[in-house]
Formats: sequence, structure tokens, C-alpha cells
Amino acid sequence: MEILVITKKKKTMEETKFKVGDVVKVKSLDWYDKHKGENGYIIVERNHPFTEEMKEFCGKYFCINDISENGIYFKGIRDFVFYDWMLEGQVYKLEEVNLSKEEVDVNDPKLFTRNLCPLWIEGKVILPIYKVAPTTAKFQPFQKVLVKDMASINDCFTVWSIDFYSYFDMESHKHRCLGGLWDHCVPYEGNEHLLGTREETC
Repeated sequence: MEILVITKKKKTMEETKFKVGDVVKVKSLDWYDKHKGENGYIIVERNHPFTEEMKEFCGKYFCINDISENGIYFKGIRDFVFYDWMLEGQVYKLEEVNLSKEEVDVNDPKLFTRNLCPLWIEGKVILPIYKVAPTTAKFQPFQKVLVKDMASINDCFTVWSIDFYSYFDMESHKHRCLGGLWDHCVPYEGNEHLLGTREETC
């Protein structure tokens, strides 16, 4: 007699573009408020939801400690699992803080301790201290981007808008796109949640 055994395939996380050691940023509180359901959850099929308890992490930076079939885990956080769709697309670098020139605020979400744990979670200064710095994005002509200015007479220019990239203008030190010259420019892909907001990327 033959016995047929049917095993249910375990659902695992899709391949991530991030790797262990990457410094990433959780999407903003505006993103959470815009997409949450009545129960306070943001649910994507086959994943653990982004819950109301997790909103304290919105807009904050973390170093990836582990990536498994279940999701992404951060240093300093043991009780929550994250996925690509919860994170901004950009990977950040860390630079050592010059303590003779810069004061350290324990609650600053951009600061990390020696063991790459966020300082606001560690709660104590462990030297050296590192600070998040954006990596310089390389753009291609006609790449879809989000752009905005630092300040403008017209408020609409300080809101992230869609444009197509042309080149970096060395004379003005601004990004030349089809719509004009802009102070700030980020790839559209991975930063879709910024569209129509004034949120800072770093």
C-alpha cells in the first residue's frame, strides 16, 4: 500500500535587495497613517503586518542584523520583523561623529553606537558614535525621480514632485530635470511614499 504525504510549503519572504549590515530607514508616519486599516494594521499578502505598535519606528534608521526566510531583523529590536515594503529604498552610510565639533543628543534617530545599535534605543553613549549620512545616488538620463527645493516663494516647489532626470548642473550645484533645476532629487523607485509630502529623506 502506498501512502501519499502532502506537505504544505512554508511561505517565505521574497528575495530582498538589502543585505546584513545595511543601514536603512523605516517609512514615515505619514505613510503609516495613509495606509493603515481600521485595526491599525498595514497588511501585505503573506507577510506579517505593520502594526500600530511598530509606528514608533517610522522615520527612524536601523542597521540590518539578520535576514531570514521570515523577514528582516534590526539590531536593537528583537520583537518585530520587517520587510522591504516597510522600508525606504535607499541604503545609508555611517560617518563617525567628531565630538569636539558636534553635540550628541541621545534621542537623535540618526545616531548609532559602536555596536551599530541606534543610540535612542541603547540609551547610553558608547564611543565612537556614528551618524547617518545619505549615499550619493547616481542618476541616468530620463530616470523617473522625485524632486523639490529647500525653499521657494511658491510652496508647491517644496513638495516632492515627479520629474525626469537630465544631468547635475555644476554651475548651480542643482539637479537639472525636464521641469527645471532642483535642490533635492531622489529616485522615484523605493521612495514613492514621499510624493506630495515635504518629508526630509535624511
